[in-house]
Amino acid sequence: MPAARWPANLDFVLRHYLSLAALCLALPVFGEWRTVFFHDEDRSSLAIHELRFANEKRGVALAALSEKGNRKPVAVITSDAGATWKLTPLKEDGLSLFFLDVAHGWMVTDEGVWFTGDGGASFQKLVKMKGVARVHFLDAKRGFAVGGPKKVWETGDGGRNWRDVPAAQLPEAEANRSMYNWIDFSTPANGAIVGFHETTRNPLRHPAWLDPERAQRLRQWPSLTLALSTNDGGATWQPASSSIFGRISRLRMAPSGAGYALVEFHYEFDYPSEIYEVQANSTQSKSIFKAKNRAVTDMLLQPDGKLILGAVEPATTVRQLPVPGRVHILQGREGDWQEMKVDYRAVARRVVLARAEGEVWAATDTGMILKWAGR
Repeated sequence: MPAARWPANLDFVLRHYLSLAALCLALPVFGEWRTVFFHDEDRSSLAIHELRFANEKRGVALAALSEKGNRKPVAVITSDAGATWKLTPLKEDGLSLFFLDVAHGWMVTDEGVWFTGDGGASFQKLVKMKGVARVHFLDAKRGFAVGGPKKVWETGDGGRNWRDVPAAQLPEAEANRSMYNWIDFSTPANGAIVGFHETTRNPLRHPAWLDPERAQRLRQWPSLTLALSTNDGGATWQPASSSIFGRISRLRMAPSGAGYALVEFHYEFDYPSEIYEVQANSTQSKSIFKAKNRAVTDMLLQPDGKLILGAVEPATTVRQLPVPGRVHILQGREGDWQEMKVDYRAVARRVVLARAEGEVWAATDTGMILKWAGR
């Protein structure tokens, strides 16, 4: 048998197909959550816990960079719709962000409130405040802050000066074990604040990974949910409280007045999370999503009324263990949920979502930022 002979133009053929393969890999996959940023370093890790966009091009993520045993607060910033990202050091640990428009924004840190007038390109500290979790502004001057212990504040000068909202103390709960953790407005007039009261301290004497059997035996107990609502732009607030299993971590309100609450369960329970719909002018709620293998950590309400859910597939039955699981993102409404295609590399313990001018984004506490390439 004669020896096999390679084509004379083998080098050209290989270069042609390798170039074609590289081009195909570079093309966006239609209808997929694709990764646009990934901190994949051997000696450091990046945990993103907040992501917000001032407009369709400028986005800011708050994160913690851990390397060589040191933890540093950083911001991950894009000014070109996610084509490139830059890590910028922060002087204080960033907790949350709120953008009013393409220019005005506020960052909450563990030490106070900061302001940006250039869409997040730079921040200046306004005031030193302890205990603030989130802010929400109705315009460039008037806004509210929520946090603990059992505190709500309001400002009329853009965040330079804050005063207590007395209604925050009305729900009956011990102040030093209570806090408000979320605020949302569906219209400039209609808003809601939610929080919680811890009935018991953490029953784990050691981290869950040191005693997983004990952690697995801990059952979820009811806790007291605190709530405030307004229909006059925060001039007055109506208090309420109720005992529920789990803790409300997200509240999204529609202009119609309907609301959607994400409840997360931190100890052994039938499901890791559950989403409830609350109709306008009603105290009644109904469960619209729960799944044993989907731990939802964030949700967005779309203009068409559908929800987008950011979830993680639990890697273990012990929920306190910091073990990443595969990221799942779903969209739909009650009785009609669809799994969206997600980059197979995406694993996390928590996922946060953001929207900007019709674009939808996700970020993970494992250093990934993904964008929905659905069009």
